[in-house]
Amino acid sequence: MGNSLDTSNWKYNCDDYILDIISIRNKNNLIVISSNGKIVLLERKTGEVVKESNLPVNIVFFASKNSENDFIIVGTDLGFYSIDSSLNVIHFYSTNKWAEKGRWNNSGNVFFGAVGKNLCIFKYQNNQLELISEDSSFESSISAIICNDNAFIVSNYGGVRLYESKNNFEFELFPWKTSLLELAWSPDKKYIASGTQENAVHFWPYPFKKDQDFEISGYDSKITHLCWSEDSNYLAINASEDICIWPFIDGPPFGQKPHVLVGNKGKITTLFFKNNTVIAGTAKGYVLFHYPSKSNQIMQLNYVANEVTQIIVDEENYEFFVGTKEGEVFSFDIEI
Repeated sequence: MGNSLDTSNWKYNCDDYILDIISIRNKNNLIVISSNGKIVLLERKTGEVVKESNLPVNIVFFASKNSENDFIIVGTDLGFYSIDSSLNVIHFYSTNKWAEKGRWNNSGNVFFGAVGKNLCIFKYQNNQLELISEDSSFESSISAIICNDNAFIVSNYGGVRLYESKNNFEFELFPWKTSLLELAWSPDKKYIASGTQENAVHFWPYPFKKDQDFEISGYDSKITHLCWSEDSNYLAINASEDICIWPFIDGPPFGQKPHVLVGNKGKITTLFFKNNTVIAGTAKGYVLFHYPSKSNQIMQLNYVANEVTQIIVDEENYEFFVGTKEGEVFSFDIEI
């Protein structure tokens, strides 16, 4: 197991909370977005600055990249901005309300964005975004937006709503009277999972069937990160300092116990799950590598000193990039 305080390939300081690290089609570069509106194009191998820009905002809440190109939308305290891979910026939706959530569909031609209690639906064509619909029927702020194919799930207090393009984005409500946090939709579309304020994970089967929803509860803290495996057989969640992996191979895991990956390096703050690799960042500045099919112990350990806010892994699984609460970005090799 690797464990060193100074094993990074390079380090860059963005001076504020790293909100996102985005891999783009130009594999030589990365885009880094901080919460104060600073946007930096970095050389992937060296960490050197290629270009930087600053949005004229006080705070950025999220970034969402179009899967078909490098067109990125960020939500801010002044509405939505678009950014391309050359860091050209357009303020395409202006408001004094906070634009806190947003997500592209898989086809890259529709974007859902939340502005407080309002849901904005945009159509993207010819490098432009057109507002085609606005849903103001929510009674509380939107807490999460996710997408699977051309359908969106949107949550707030009272349940989750399903919007499908084939139904002109009219919604179907999956009710649940509690505050919902993050969402995760299994790749096979069979289950919708949501962390709740009650330290639990609530599930709805899809298509929705009345009285078929269920819950996994009893955790010591709120579940804020949920990651499905590519085959939908497993769901990984952050359980304080450990990671629980629940099996869904034969349906819901009734009467079963999760596979627990031991952390003990601080509260899990971010989670990556792909190709039987689980990577977690912690509030104490550790990055933990697990291979759950081999062991529940840490296989590689890296340290960045400050709370981890973002982790991305390159497509070939040779290196990964870490962002922190204090604005640092690190490059590390995957050593195992």
